[in-house]
Amino acid sequence: MGNDSVSPDAEYELFCGQAQQLLAGKAKPVGSLGLLETMACRLAGLQRSLQPQVQRARLIVFAADHGITKAMPGVSAFPREVSVSVFKTIARGQAASSVMCAADGCELELIDVGIDLEEGVKAVVDNASPASKCGRDAHNISVVYDSKVRNGSRNMLAGGAL
Repeated sequence: MGNDSVSPDAEYELFCGQAQQLLAGKAKPVGSLGLLETMACRLAGLQRSLQPQVQRARLIVFAADHGITKAMPGVSAFPREVSVSVFKTIARGQAASSVMCAADGCELELIDVGIDLEEGVKAVVDNASPASKCGRDAHNISVVYDSKVRNGSRNMLAGGAL
């Protein structure tokens, strides 16, 4: 801000508050982005800017299905079978997370830790066309890992899910 009479803490709080007001004015429920909003406000405060910059970003998605839905179908908004489709959509660069990463140059790592996926991770990625892998070019989807703990998760009420 350039004003020597403003303490660094006050300047930080000022930018945090302004960033919070900007986010609250967006077309979304207040606070709906959770920790991401908190981090954005902190970053604005630390950089003393309402347009903070991140030089290198990476989204890491750990994927598993909802094994508990076998015993309690209403506990999740979607059945566990949807997890395979969501995983494939992310891997092919067609999910919102993939498209947002591609648009902003953010790397994306997708890690299968417990999806009930018969054909395997490699087949999902190999079957995706290069143009669809990230929305712009094939460089944003860094890696799709098969780090499966087990093929599909279990009911967490009956023991360990993974």
